[in-house]
Parts: sequence; C-alpha cells; structure tokens
Amino acid sequence: MILYLDASALVTRYIAEAGSTEIAHAIAKAEIAGTSLISRAETAAALAKAVRTGMVTQADAASALQVFRSEW
Repeated sequence: MILYLDASALVTRYIAEAGSTEIAHAIAKAEIAGTSLISRAETAAALAKAVRTGMVTQADAASALQVFRSEW
C-alpha cells in the first residue's frame, strides 16, 4: 500500500493525540509513505498553533519538529 499523509496526519504522528495509534499502524503497514512539499511548512505551522493553544509545550513541539525534519 502507498500511503499519503497530509499535514494533519503528520502532526498526529509526532504529537500524541487521538488517532496517533492508527496513524502509526498505517505507516507501519505501508510499503511507501509520502506527503507533499507544502506539508513541511504546514506541519511546522500546525505545531506552532498547538503551542499557542496550549495543546503541547514549546519543548515538545520543538522536539516533534526536529524529529519530523530528520525523517523528512
């Protein structure tokens, strides 16, 4: 299976929230997982919004963004 992940799915991969387990399982099952170039900016913006809304700490968002970028 080829899996396409949009920014909302990517954020769910890097920040524990509802759906995180399902995303992890889908990625594990996929032969290939991909996304679009714009997802890099959208994911960073979504993590920044999560900090502003108090969903995650600045440190957790920075860590998630670092992991995302290393896997990019």
